[in-house]
Amino acid sequence: MRVKLSVKLILLVVFAVMISAISSMTVSYFSVREGFNRLFSEFLSTNMLVAQGKIDQYVDSYKSLAVAQSSRPNVINGIGNLDHDLLNHLSKDLVKTGQTDFIYFVDMNGVVLGNSGANTQRDGRVDSSCISKALSGNVCTDFVAENGNMIVLQAASPVFKDSKIIGATLVGMDISKGNALVDSIKKMLNTEVTIFLGNQRISSTIMESGHRVVG
Repeated sequence: MRVKLSVKLILLVVFAVMISAISSMTVSYFSVREGFNRLFSEFLSTNMLVAQGKIDQYVDSYKSLAVAQSSRPNVINGIGNLDHDLLNHLSKDLVKTGQTDFIYFVDMNGVVLGNSGANTQRDGRVDSSCISKALSGNVCTDFVAENGNMIVLQAASPVFKDSKIIGATLVGMDISKGNALVDSIKKMLNTEVTIFLGNQRISSTIMESGHRVVG
């Protein structure tokens, strides 16, 4: 009887220890997991803010460029006089400086008066919501998908003469060009960066066999 009672007591103690250990492990597991999830969420949030900050820099830069071009006296005179040669010359010179991938000067009806020749699809009449907003008197920035393989950051600004809108300026860049944007963000965050257009990678820092993993 004593043996049986001793065994029961031992089993009871062992069972109590096991329950205590399992409880402690469970509490520790959930505490560690919660802590990890919190740290990981904070890490992601910080990285997102840094990446968004870099994108905002591009947006602000192109907005400023569009406004600056719209304020140039020779641009105002070129649009006012419908001087195609002057505006073509000005646009190509600006692209050569590397400040933008393309630039378009349009009249108050959105018809192209001069362009850099970098995007022939825009010849004729510019089909752009940003241009429409600019011709309404607002400075606009936007991201648009083009040709199914690039995302363009564009900025447009109205051109005024004697307090009246006579046209607009549109500048823009392919943000996937040369992988400059993803490379700059990776350098800041030390993490891989990819730009997607739908399910297609159009720019990425991820490398495989010496080539970027895109497509």
